Amino acid sequence: MNNRVIHARKLTLPGGFKITNNMGDFTPPKYTKVYADVPGTFMAKKVHVGYEASEWSVTIKGEMASVVNAALMAGESTVIIYSENGKNNHSRYDTTHTMTGEVNIEYDASKMREQQTLTLTGQISKHAWLDNGIPITTVDIDNGIYNIGGALFNV
Repeated sequence: MNNRVIHARKLTLPGGFKITNNMGDFTPPKYTKVYADVPGTFMAKKVHVGYEASEWSVTIKGEMASVVNAALMAGESTVIIYSENGKNNHSRYDTTHTMTGEVNIEYDASKMREQQTLTLTGQISKHAWLDNGIPITTVDIDNGIYNIGGALFNV
């Protein structure tokens, strides 16, 4: 049983921008399976044939245009790194998501006496997830490398 508690988080953007405070939710890339129907004589079945396009998102409060420029400057080659550490059953853990791809931005409504929220959403062309130094996911769409949750797909 895991009892992970986050102690520190950091978002690293191109140009050396590092955000450690005012970070809201981080949603890592989600891998949703795509299935094809295979007819059968008595019962049909579904076969896993690939994955849907994957995206990630992070919310940041009170950040300015320099963060937006850093997130958008490299276009499809933008590299965003999210890392966190903390405790898991009294032991330290470290996890890192390195994501490459196009980034979209969206600001929430501006309100008096409140920090405005910026949401960055990225479409991945590459994603590497390391947890305590162990590769969990390695995806490189352009080069046909797909290791998702320990399952290697040779394409």
